[in-house]
Amino acid sequence: TERDVKVVNTSDADIASVFTAAPKGAAVTWNTPLQQARNAKGATLVFDSSRIPGEIIDLMVVRTNTPETLHKALTGAWYETMAIMSGTDKRAEDAISWMAKSSGATPAEFRSQLKTTAMFYRAEDAVKFTTGEQLKKTMEDVRSFSFSKGLFGQGAKSKDAVGMQFPDGSVMGNKANVRLRFNATFMRMAAEGKL
Repeated sequence: TERDVKVVNTSDADIASVFTAAPKGAAVTWNTPLQQARNAKGATLVFDSSRIPGEIIDLMVVRTNTPETLHKALTGAWYETMAIMSGTDKRAEDAISWMAKSSGATPAEFRSQLKTTAMFYRAEDAVKFTTGEQLKKTMEDVRSFSFSKGLFGQGAKSKDAVGMQFPDGSVMGNKANVRLRFNATFMRMAAEGKL
């Protein structure tokens, strides 16, 4: 159970070295430190997110009241980057090298991460995911877990304390306290070449 574990919050930069230095320890981490930790002598990978596709979602988040021009610019830049990353030319190699260095990984480690990460290189794939029913099921799990762990704060009386809005306009939880909005508008514009 959770009571059997002593949790130590560790910075991303130190996770792999702390794990390597503690032969009886365990680590929960994301891909860059994971690539380094799993190569440690005696390390065993117990579980990874490839077993729960669609459960861990990396998002680009902006405030709802920011200008539409910012939403368009960020979405456009994102898909320009995705096009470069998914290419096979010198620009793709340069981009991978730069991103690897920025994340503290080697280009080989970074490419390995990309192979195990479901990337939405095409905007239409991201739209399909964001407007699909699986997202709602995942977010139901997220809010149930978050509430059960006290992540909504002491004043939260139920998992409905916080609202989440989906592209179809439906809201899960408190409609008067929406804190996360999934919006496919700008991804759809990118897919249709209208940015």
